[in-house]
Amino acid sequence: MIEKILLSCTFLLILSCNRTVVTNSGSQEETRATVKDMRDLDGCTYFLITDDGKKLLPNDLTVIPFSLMDGQRVLFTYKKAQNVAGICMAEDMIIDILSICIADKTTKPSKLQCIDMIDPVKTEWGRRLMNNQRVNKMWKFTYQDGFAYYFESQEKNLLYDCQGNLMCTDEPAKHNCIDNIAELTNGKIVWVLNH
Repeated sequence: MIEKILLSCTFLLILSCNRTVVTNSGSQEETRATVKDMRDLDGCTYFLITDDGKKLLPNDLTVIPFSLMDGQRVLFTYKKAQNVAGICMAEDMIIDILSICIADKTTKPSKLQCIDMIDPVKTEWGRRLMNNQRVNKMWKFTYQDGFAYYFESQEKNLLYDCQGNLMCTDEPAKHNCIDNIAELTNGKIVWVLNH
C-alpha cells in the first residue's frame, strides 16, 4: 500500500511541472534558482544561484537531458553530492540534480547570436582563442540550429559552438570531440594558418 502511495506521489510530482526527472530516489523540497554560466572559471560549469543566494554546482550535467543556459529560471530538486571533490572552489555546495524544469515559461534567457564564421580573427572570441592557443586549422560544422567550430593546434584541439562556448577538448592527434557528437555534420576546413 505504501509503495502505491509513493508511486502515485512521484507520478503527480512529474506531471505537476512537466519536469525532467533524473531519479526518483530521495525527496527534496523544490528550489528556485537562476542559472549562471561560470565556465570562464577553471573547473566550473553552470551554477544554480538560489533565491536565497546559495551557489550550487551540479555534479554531472550529462545525466540531465536538459540544457542549462545563462539567465534561465529553473525549479529543481537535489541532494548533496557524496564523495565528490570539485576543482571549481567557488560554489557553496556540489549537488546531484534529482529533477529540473523551467520555473517560468514566460521568461526565456537571452541567447547570444550564432556566428557564421569563416575567419576566426574577425570575431572577438575567435581572436581571443587565436591569441591564447597556437591554432593552425579551423573546421566548420553544421550543428543543431547553427554551427560548431573545431580548432586544431599543437597543444590541443578545441570544439566551440557558434556563440563561442567551449564544448569539448581533445589531444592534438585525436578527434574524439568530432567523433562523439552525432549532431556535427557537413564538416569542412574553412581556415588554415599561413606561415
